[in-house]
Amino acid sequence: EPTFYGVRLAGDRVTYVLDVSGSMSNVARLPRMVAETNASLDLLSPGSRFNLVFFSDAVRSWGKRLVSMTEDNRRRASSALGSLVADGGTNLHGGLAAAFADPDVETIVLLSDGAPTVGETDQAAILRDVHSWNELRDVRVHTIAVGLVGADGLMEAIAAATEGEAIAVF
Repeated sequence: EPTFYGVRLAGDRVTYVLDVSGSMSNVARLPRMVAETNASLDLLSPGSRFNLVFFSDAVRSWGKRLVSMTEDNRRRASSALGSLVADGGTNLHGGLAAAFADPDVETIVLLSDGAPTVGETDQAAILRDVHSWNELRDVRVHTIAVGLVGADGLMEAIAAATEGEAIAVF
């Protein structure tokens, strides 16, 4: 069964929503995230579909929507992960919005090391949107808070609202 930072990922349609803001350059956070994402992708079964969403000031989806786990897509994803540079602010809301925009996604893993600073930054509004996006769906959002970000409770609240798991890593 695939995992991400030790969190088990049920289902075979997964979007990784990854913080690439400037603070991710601290203490080897970005290289660890890249390694963990590559390891998680290696555990996805051949029938799985996946996507990557990167967010800082802007939000960039690697694929237009979920793509099949093929050797070629796996190679392309690894290449995209290897070229990431940590820079800018934290548009967490935009990253989640991009992931929820795919009607086929069933599991989202959200990794961030900071409070939202770009786009929608009000935590109550972010939670309201997560509830709204997930109202007629059953998408699980697992959250990985890097560093001390978990102290404000947003990552835990997002996971709780979607029956996901919330963990903190350092």
